[in-house]
Amino acid sequence: FANAFPGDHYRILSGLLHYIKPKRIIDIGTHYGTGTRVMLDYAPKAEVHTFDLLGWDQFDTTYLKDSDFTDNGGKLTQYIADLSVDKVFNDFSSLLSTADFIMVDGPKDNKFETKFYTLLSSLPMEHQTRWVFLDDIKFQSELLNWRRILNPKIDLSSFGHFSGTGLVDASKGFDF
Repeated sequence: FANAFPGDHYRILSGLLHYIKPKRIIDIGTHYGTGTRVMLDYAPKAEVHTFDLLGWDQFDTTYLKDSDFTDNGGKLTQYIADLSVDKVFNDFSSLLSTADFIMVDGPKDNKFETKFYTLLSSLPMEHQTRWVFLDDIKFQSELLNWRRILNPKIDLSSFGHFSGTGLVDASKGFDF
């Protein structure tokens, strides 16, 4: 996926992961496992925690396999959980606050991302290098959310996904 042209956002994701070398990645929106596959391949030493409402194996097409969860020392874990629900978010707050790379590729339903960003902005985070990678920032439902993010950020759409790719520096927390 990383070398397919134009590559959606997977090409730039692979480059960022290779350069940043994150230790703990949060992947929100597992779906077919395409982004997760890139994370495993280009950040092989990182823990990858992926979230979705359905299991990766519930889709007819998937780029993950059972061995991704068992053969890597437990570095890949999927949670079936909605991080826009207060209690669920609180249950995973420790994991989220210690991540150094968070990819958000949620449903773009004008609800999930707004709620998740609001919860993320209330989370106390240690000062550490932390990046939030956002997919589809040019969707109508996401334009306002992108503009509301007060952190240093860059629109990487020319290098990423036609529907928008954004990178946010959340090293001092997420300001939304």
